[in-house]
Amino acid sequence: MEMFRENDIATVGGGETLQAARQPFVVTHHQNTVALIACNWAGPDIALVNENAGRPGAAYCDMAWLNEVIPELALTYDVVIVCVQYQEVEQHTPTEKQRLDFRTLASLGADAVIGTQAHKPQTFEFFTDNAHQAFIHYGLGNLFFDQEFWGNRRFFMDTLYIYQGRLLTVDLFTGIIEEQARPRPMTPEEQVTFLQFMFIQQNGF
Repeated sequence: MEMFRENDIATVGGGETLQAARQPFVVTHHQNTVALIACNWAGPDIALVNENAGRPGAAYCDMAWLNEVIPELALTYDVVIVCVQYQEVEQHTPTEKQRLDFRTLASLGADAVIGTQAHKPQTFEFFTDNAHQAFIHYGLGNLFFDQEFWGNRRFFMDTLYIYQGRLLTVDLFTGIIEEQARPRPMTPEEQVTFLQFMFIQQNGF
C-alpha cells in the first residue's frame, strides 16, 4: 500500500483497514461525478481485511454495508459503479445466485455492476427495476494472462461513457491473449465470432 501511495496510484476495494477498503473512489470530470466501490464476495478469508490493524486485504461484500452505502452514493453522485469479485465458475453465463446478487446491487441504485472474477468472459444485460436501469456485466474474463483455452483467452474491457450525469452507453472492447500473457485487441473477424458466441449464450440470437 505504501508503494501505491508513493506513486499516486489510487486503490479501491482493498486497504490496510476495513474503513479504507470500503472507501469509494470518486471522480469528477466535466461536471459528472462518479463513485466506484469494489468488494470481494468469494474470499478466501485470508484475503479479506478485518478489524486487526495488521491485516490488510480486500473488502468483503457485506450486504448490510452495501444496502446502506449504494443508496447513499446514488443520492450523492451522478453515476455509481460497483465491481465485484464473485465466486469463479467455468462457464460463460452467470449462476442463478450470481444473477440474483448482481441484480440486487443494481436495484439498490448502482448504475453499473461489473464482475471482475471470471476466467471465462460472461454475458451482460441491461436490468431495469422500478424505472432504474443498470448495466450488468457478470464477468469480464482475464485481462493479462491465463490458460491457453479458447474461452479463457478471450476477454472484455468495458468502456463506460458518461454524459450529463448519466451512463449513456457502454463500449464492449474485446481482446484476446496470446502466448499466455500478451493481450491484444481482437481483429474484426475475431470480434464478430466472439460476440456472436456470447449473444448465443444469453439467447440473444
